[in-house]
Amino acid sequence: MTLWRDYAPVVSMSGVTQVTDDSPVGEPQIVTAFALAVLSVGLFAVHAGGTAATRARRDAVRGLPGSLVTRGKQAGVTAFCVIPAGMLGEVTGPLWVVVLWAVLSGVAWFVVGRLEPRWGGRHAWVRG
Repeated sequence: MTLWRDYAPVVSMSGVTQVTDDSPVGEPQIVTAFALAVLSVGLFAVHAGGTAATRARRDAVRGLPGSLVTRGKQAGVTAFCVIPAGMLGEVTGPLWVVVLWAVLSGVAWFVVGRLEPRWGGRHAWVRG
C-alpha cells in the first residue's frame, strides 16, 4: 500500500496492483463552499420565517414587506458567490474560500441592495 497524505492511491497484494485516480485534494474546499451556500440560503429562510411569524397579523392585512424580496435576492446572489470562491480554494485552501466568499458576499449584498428599487416592489406595504 502506498500512502499519500493518509490516503491510499495505490494498493498492491499478491502481485496485483490497483491504482485509483481519485484523490481527496479538493474535497475540503468543495465541502466548505457547499456549506457556505447552504448557510446563506438557510439564514435567509430563518430570517423570512421569523419575520413572517412575528408580523403575521400585520402582514395578513398589508401583505409581505418588500424587504423580504430584496433579502431573498441577496441570499441567492451570496449563494452563487461560492463558485469563484471554490475555484480559488482549489489553489489556496478552505480558509481562503471563506475569506473570498465573505468579501464577494459583502460586495454582492451592497450592490443588490442598491439596485433594488426604493419603492419596495409589488409586495411592499405602505407605512402609515
